[in-house]
Amino acid sequence: MNRSIFTLILCLVGSMLALDAHAGITRACQAHFEIGINGSKLALGRFETRRGCGSSVPNRCRRRARDQAHACMAKFFKSGNKVPNDCLGSAVKNFPKAWKALGPKTAALVEAKSIAELINGIKKNPKYGYTVDAVTTGNTGCPKRVRLAQGNTKTPLLAGLFSVKEKVEAYKTTAKKRKKIISTVTVKVPKWKKKIVRSNFAPLKQYAIIQNPGHAYNGCGRHAAFHMLHWAGEKLSFTKKVSPAIPLIKNLFNKKERKAVSPGSLRHGLSKLLKAQKTGLTAKRMNRVTNPQAFMRNTIRYTSPIIALVENGNHYVTAMGYWAPSLEKHDRGYFYTFSNGQMTEKFEPSHYYNLKFSVAKKTLQWAVKTYRPGTMIYVVPEK
Repeated sequence: MNRSIFTLILCLVGSMLALDAHAGITRACQAHFEIGINGSKLALGRFETRRGCGSSVPNRCRRRARDQAHACMAKFFKSGNKVPNDCLGSAVKNFPKAWKALGPKTAALVEAKSIAELINGIKKNPKYGYTVDAVTTGNTGCPKRVRLAQGNTKTPLLAGLFSVKEKVEAYKTTAKKRKKIISTVTVKVPKWKKKIVRSNFAPLKQYAIIQNPGHAYNGCGRHAAFHMLHWAGEKLSFTKKVSPAIPLIKNLFNKKERKAVSPGSLRHGLSKLLKAQKTGLTAKRMNRVTNPQAFMRNTIRYTSPIIALVENGNHYVTAMGYWAPSLEKHDRGYFYTFSNGQMTEKFEPSHYYNLKFSVAKKTLQWAVKTYRPGTMIYVVPEK
């Protein structure tokens, strides 16, 4: 081969490789404002930022996207409702319209006031401290958290922007012993024709919403049964009455710290306890993996709390109530959740309740007949 031709080929190949190395790519980070209130963390005002860079340095794209998201959140929060340039353009996607219209500082206060009204039950003038963080998530280069502000829900809003109406309702199943609060929040965004209305609900105990009684760990399923009995108004000893009524799975899963219970044993033991207390109630078990959250919202509002098998089949919790953000889609809400006997209650995001199993957990279904994805247990009147 002629040397000059060979040299030309090498130059062309080198040029192609160089062009490929500098070809443009884009990568994205997810961003949100996180409100911390009363032990719960609420991811709200979600959006995405996407930036470009060379194909050989994708993390540089993500760092650029992360930095723009944080500049957007920090400047917008400080400016009131003036949208900074960092929040505009094609790099920023799906910034919530209501958050943009009100400004993040006001939007965060609206949501903090909304959840405080539910937590406070029928008591007036809730005063809860809250924090606002700017958070980005995603692959390498994206994660970052910055504290933007601390506030208190007693801070007033513009007249006519926020209002709440509360009423107490009975459950269909336990009208005599337990009632719930319905907290209906209305937000009127300036220049918007339609008002935003959300109904939030949770069981009451006297004037505030019900709380998780503390006791030493003895299996998450047993704690979940205790939560249901506590909701039904039955004061039973956790260690002497509830735990013995719900046997552990024999020779499977059970290490000292786990104390696994099958859904079948949990339902049966809970029904036995409800019957012994002459509540007129019995426990019912079902499985649903397609949008279980919709069923949960309806059941919790009108019938009873729900014991759910979450975290890939590893853990039972009890969903007691539901709170929906006013400035986002209502199905992006949070379930008021009891977990074990820690004297803590948290609002867990809806996706926490997808009730799916990991592949590893699916392989264990052969060993326990009632161990299935989508497991939910609630109570209904005895027939």
